[in-house]
Amino acid sequence: MCFLLSIACTPEPMSEEELLAYLRNPDNGLKKDVAMNGVQMSVMYRPADFLVAQEMAAGVADKTKLKQKYGANNYFLMSFSAEGKEAIQAATMPHYQYSELLQIISFRLGEFIHMTTSKRDTIPLQDFVYASTFGMGTSNDVLMAFKKDTVNNPEWIQINVGEFGLGLGRQTLRFKQDDIDALPKLKMNY
Repeated sequence: MCFLLSIACTPEPMSEEELLAYLRNPDNGLKKDVAMNGVQMSVMYRPADFLVAQEMAAGVADKTKLKQKYGANNYFLMSFSAEGKEAIQAATMPHYQYSELLQIISFRLGEFIHMTTSKRDTIPLQDFVYASTFGMGTSNDVLMAFKKDTVNNPEWIQINVGEFGLGLGRQTLRFKQDDIDALPKLKMNY
């Protein structure tokens, strides 16, 4: 009987556009925003299905291996903007500040960001990638990966961001595990 209830409660897979709208909806708890000193920081949960679909679209055909590869991590997309533009750009700040921020966001972000859980575990930033758009984007975007804490099954996970030069101070962004678990799957057309 429990098996039938779990099937009945499983949401239908969504298209990429539908899933992005779901993630952006504040009622679903998967996107957190902070604004301070003219800078907006947004952190949004990024389902591993997006990464799987991206690689499959690029020609990698083994969906099972890709799900194993990406399934061990929690992914988050962190974005920084100021007045609808990238917060980190050479045209809006002194060269030394731009250079230092670019070094941090490209190579040293792990010194400033880690995750904690409701079970008091600390999980370091495992990997991250900064997508440089050279001032042409609406935000500076960093995809971050943290190992999933599958052993302790936490109630929540929290991303802790230290001040690294944008004037946002120390920020804590908490995501409920139930909200992550309730996320519909991505409809794969491969």
